[in-house]
Amino acid sequence: MIAVYQELVQGCVAVLAFALFFLPPGYLLAHASNFNSFRNRSPVEKLLWSVILSIPIAIEICTALGRILPLAVIQSTFIVLAAAALLVLMRTTPMPERAAPRDTATRSVILIVASLCLYFVLISCDLQIGHRLYISSVFTDWSVRISMVSAAMRSGVPPLNGLSAIDGQPTHLRYFYFWYVVCADLAKLIHVPARAALAASCTWAAWALLSVFFLAVKYLLDITRNLRRLCALSLLALAVMGLDLIPTIRLFVIHRLHPLPEIEWWHQDRTPSFLSCTLYAPHHTAAFASCLTGLLVLFLTVRPAQERATWRQLLFATLVSGLCFGVAAGTSILPTVVTAILCCVWAIDLTLQRQWRTLAALALSGIVALLFAHTFLHELQSNSGAVSSDSFMALHWRNADLILSYQKKYAVLRSTHFLINGAVFLIGTLLVNLCDLGFFFFVLVHRLRRDTRRTLLPGERALWAFFLGTSIPYLFLTTQSIASPNDLGVDAGFLLRLILQLWSVPWLYRLWQDRKHHIQPKPGMHSLALRLALSCLALGLFTQAIQIVWERTYFPLIGAQVIPKSLDVFTLDHLPERLYNIREANRTLDQTTPEGSIQYNPIGIMQPALTLYSTHQIAAFDYGCGTGYGGDYTACQAIMPQLITLYGNTAAGFDKGITNNDRQDNAAPSIATAADAQAACRTLHLTALIAESTDSIWSQPTSWVWTMQPIVANSTVRIFACPS
Repeated sequence: MIAVYQELVQGCVAVLAFALFFLPPGYLLAHASNFNSFRNRSPVEKLLWSVILSIPIAIEICTALGRILPLAVIQSTFIVLAAAALLVLMRTTPMPERAAPRDTATRSVILIVASLCLYFVLISCDLQIGHRLYISSVFTDWSVRISMVSAAMRSGVPPLNGLSAIDGQPTHLRYFYFWYVVCADLAKLIHVPARAALAASCTWAAWALLSVFFLAVKYLLDITRNLRRLCALSLLALAVMGLDLIPTIRLFVIHRLHPLPEIEWWHQDRTPSFLSCTLYAPHHTAAFASCLTGLLVLFLTVRPAQERATWRQLLFATLVSGLCFGVAAGTSILPTVVTAILCCVWAIDLTLQRQWRTLAALALSGIVALLFAHTFLHELQSNSGAVSSDSFMALHWRNADLILSYQKKYAVLRSTHFLINGAVFLIGTLLVNLCDLGFFFFVLVHRLRRDTRRTLLPGERALWAFFLGTSIPYLFLTTQSIASPNDLGVDAGFLLRLILQLWSVPWLYRLWQDRKHHIQPKPGMHSLALRLALSCLALGLFTQAIQIVWERTYFPLIGAQVIPKSLDVFTLDHLPERLYNIREANRTLDQTTPEGSIQYNPIGIMQPALTLYSTHQIAAFDYGCGTGYGGDYTACQAIMPQLITLYGNTAAGFDKGITNNDRQDNAAPSIATAADAQAACRTLHLTALIAESTDSIWSQPTSWVWTMQPIVANSTVRIFACPS
């Protein structure tokens, strides 16, 4: 249990230390420019602006200055900014005579926002009981993300690809690495592991998005009264998921089926919840926070109700919003693409309104963004990496693949008449989209009825432009070359739901007030629709609660054999013991051989765990040698047959989707010798070679696994030093 407490303490310390990065820069900028009358705002609003403005500034300092200056200078820069911010704060903030009492809404917001820190830190830790480790479902994604943070800690800016070093020399990382560089800088500053820094970054990414959301409630919805209660309701709205529990429940009640590690995995194109998006991909949440900050800065500077902005104010807004958009591109390109499409629709609406100054500011901010992101975009367009013949984006009706697969699988859903087939397909896709929206479908209907009957305020009209712009990638576009799921549609769905959650806040407040004053809804269809909406709201909240618990308890339940293991490849017998042995073996390797490249079975079952607990450079991460994140895919294919044979596999078996294929295919086992292992060490310039108990070669007593002398060995892992 000592290791668990140590991870918890490291995560919490990292959360506190990130305040050095994510508070002073934005505070100083807003105070110096007096943006949006910053100096006259309340302390809470100053805090919100400080967070969302600091995020892009801190990222730019770490990535842009990190290319030309030593890390010590970057760290000193943040310390100086923190001292300056503290000095300004002490000189400009009068001491209150008596602290104002906090109401229930304020206490609720503080409690929930603070609990996010505990949630992200706790769910990222391994729960250790004796010699057993119980992981959370996030570990598969985090095994890659932690490797990227570790690579940035080793190599600086731009970071090297920690998952590929075919010739012993890793290439630069070809991925959205800005967020990982910030995590690496903090980890080196306070001497915590990459995992603790990544967990802490989830907390600050969530806080940044919450800050933008709270400010949007005030300025885009143009609400000035009961803001604290509305912010408390905002947290409720952000916790509401779709109807994911309905298609997932069958996996729990039908014995022959197997529950998934994540409740949202019933469909690849589903919209993630606020918590799961931040947990699995904090860089996506941070990119959205940065993009929305840029939009909010532009809107507040040139909104029609504002006094005519001076050229200095326009220049400030253009530079800041351009910085936000440019930094977001390097943090995660897909949220930035969604925002770019959104801005195109907003530009059309501004043209219709003849808002030329706003349109010009938006266009100039785009140019500034390209200047800030130029170096990163040039790196991203490098020809090195995995080869893909697919285009980046393609037209695609959302959820079409899911319905077509069901029509192919179930005869009752298909017909010989194309009109009937088309009707079934259309109804099916609409039902899946309704399941994805859940309660927020009723929010959309309510907002449509309300806003079509009156003149919209500037912020409300801008929100509708944002909604329509986000609907285009949500419904009609897909990515094909980034990853197998439709990540563009998923990110667009996240932003679309965020807008609907923003719209739901005043509606929820009105419903709460009606209930408080015993005002009954009108009888008839209105009452029925309201009851149905509230039922979906309750189901969405219940689903979120289940997701929080399920992410932490799934693998412990697997280890206790409460859940069957038939359909999940990573649910081996004695999994907690295996994970403990892998972690301890890697810790020993870190002490004896802290540097160099290592290699394990790139197509092995335990590959995610071997990646998660390693701090070393990995020579070939997967079947593509990790070149999808930077490297030469052609060179990978030249050495992959040697690696597959080394671990007792065959390419034919792998192509059939069987990892442990020699025995299952009844093929003649390929027994690699010590000479083969040493040849692999020389070819890949390795420091250590790792064999794991689920590898086919492990069962061969005459193989290199048992004829060579290991430097680390237990019942799960054997690690061998390679000749110099």
